[in-house]
Amino acid sequence: MSADDEASILASARSGDREAYAELVRTYHVKVRGLCRSYLGDLSAAKDAAQESFAKAYVSLEKFRGDSGFGVVSVCDCGGRTAHH
Repeated sequence: MSADDEASILASARSGDREAYAELVRTYHVKVRGLCRSYLGDLSAAKDAAQESFAKAYVSLEKFRGDSGFGVVSVCDCGGRTAHH
């Protein structure tokens, strides 16, 4: 996904378009879950941590400034979540 595409989809998601947010999740879920699994070593725990990361990102969309890409923020959040397990 290009940066322009991501910015457009993010703008839609921030306006309440759930399908736009679902597109972001579909784009990044494998990467985020994979990172979580590499930290946790357990697929089930990794799925839970990834889901928590995306849920937190959804709730925080209004605060997202766009300084970094959505994928970067999701991956960083996932890394932070796995540090607590």
